[in-house]
Amino acid sequence: MNKSLYTQVFSNKYLATKIFNAIHQIQINDFSYKYDDIIDIGWMIKYGHKGLLKEKLKNSNTIHVDTIDLFSVVANYDTQLFIKLFQERKESALPEYLENLETIVENISNVEVLSYLFENGHKKELGLVRILYMDIKVIEYLFANGFLKSSPLLLVDNHQGGRRPKPRYEVIEYSREKIDLVIKYLPEPIISVNDATNIVNFLLVYPVPLVFDMLSPLFQRDIQNRSFGYMEFEHAKNLIQKAQTYKQTKLNLDDLSDEYIYQQSKDRGARFCSSWLDHGEEGFHFIWNKVSAQIRFTENSVDFGAPGFDLSHFLLEIACEQGSLQVIETIFSGGFDKDSIRNRIRHHHYVKFYQKIAKKTSTVDRDLIVKFTVCDGLDDGIISKEDFLFYCCQGGHVDNLVYFLPLFLNTMGSSRHTMIISNCFQYAIQKHQKHILRVLQSHGYYYSDFSVFIESPLRYLLPSVEKAIEKHNSSAEDQDQYCNELLFLAIQRNDYVAVKFIVNRHQFQLKLSNQVRDSLAHSQNLVIIDFICFNNKSTSFTTNEMNLLLDRAQIVENKPLITYLGKKIIL
Repeated sequence: MNKSLYTQVFSNKYLATKIFNAIHQIQINDFSYKYDDIIDIGWMIKYGHKGLLKEKLKNSNTIHVDTIDLFSVVANYDTQLFIKLFQERKESALPEYLENLETIVENISNVEVLSYLFENGHKKELGLVRILYMDIKVIEYLFANGFLKSSPLLLVDNHQGGRRPKPRYEVIEYSREKIDLVIKYLPEPIISVNDATNIVNFLLVYPVPLVFDMLSPLFQRDIQNRSFGYMEFEHAKNLIQKAQTYKQTKLNLDDLSDEYIYQQSKDRGARFCSSWLDHGEEGFHFIWNKVSAQIRFTENSVDFGAPGFDLSHFLLEIACEQGSLQVIETIFSGGFDKDSIRNRIRHHHYVKFYQKIAKKTSTVDRDLIVKFTVCDGLDDGIISKEDFLFYCCQGGHVDNLVYFLPLFLNTMGSSRHTMIISNCFQYAIQKHQKHILRVLQSHGYYYSDFSVFIESPLRYLLPSVEKAIEKHNSSAEDQDQYCNELLFLAIQRNDYVAVKFIVNRHQFQLKLSNQVRDSLAHSQNLVIIDFICFNNKSTSFTTNEMNLLLDRAQIVENKPLITYLGKKIIL
């Protein structure tokens, strides 16, 4: 940086004001913090404040790291910083590390950190891990050192580790290098019939490129005698290979024939139907109109051709996956049962469907949203009003929230109304959507008016925290008691911003509660300890109180706090 230019610009009051106003506008929907409020190492790394972290480390500022961030964000950022922080927090970090080792290994990309942990005795036998998104160097390190046993089943990304399978038309791909690595470290050069059968069954549903071609030469010959549903092995092999070579390029609409559509729909199911939306909803309607003469509706099927092949499952699957309201309207207006559509949304693609439609702002789509929330004159439609509003809040879609919130609330009773607003706050907070909170507050709602208020991170709700403190003003004792409850929650959640706000906003007239003192004894967030015990007039601890806190910390074996308090008491 050219220091003289920097000085010239920021010594000019007009330019400096313009720059800071522009930055303020850019960050207006973010939860921004002051310099002293930024104590979280993981947060500084995640949001690119690496210079700030370096400065705070250099100045020996008291800062904090969450255990989850230590084994992911910090581990992948800097090996020496990880080792330093791990050694300082080893006794408290190890139990969580060992309990979540598979997840940690899946997310670490720094081989040096993994090597340090394993070679210093911090290892156990690994259970199932998903290598799909793992760093290839980490996988090789685990294989080569015997920490993970190679198996062809590592390449069939199905129910491993309790995970749900992906939609059948979502692409799962392994690099050739990753598959080669699995093969290189296989304990045996031959894949057993049972493992081969599992692989084939998986690939018939999820045709992952390269996997069959690279593994099938290793299959035991007896696999030829196995059947896969109604298919012999050769038939299954041909289907898998066709599916793997199929590329989802955009269809040439002019070249489509009814016969092609029928055969592809029958053979490829959802993978082919998904291509009907390659050209958007307009392209879908083009294809639909081209084949509509061969389509017949019942309440529970959309039959194509003669004999009829039911396309409803595949069409609804892709329509729900892509949030295509106009495709759903085509199916619904043809006579397909609304309950079946609603159940498909609820049980298959609930999250993605609502995430997609919450973004839609065209007049056509908004009219369809209103139509689908009330079907047959009943407030029990294809789309849930509550769910739609919740995903507007979670996704930060202000325009749709402003449009639909009063529209939907006007049709609801007070108890349902209260529940929706409370949940809207929760969804917005969950995804840090500050601008959504402002919209809700502009309608006269404060989260502190709802019983679930104290279950949420208070640092995002400081206006509501202030309003809640003001409401408990019948006596100093009443306000002290309530602020002690809030302070306890903030300490439990490592919420330094909320701790500072509560303590600075409310001058404690009485002593801190035993509950707060116990939470301090368990806390390893030394920044919070330092602020409450030593840097605030209304809460500062006497020497006797520090000794009592030290006694409690020793009882719960909080070693970082014991060391910290020991130094303070000596000083």
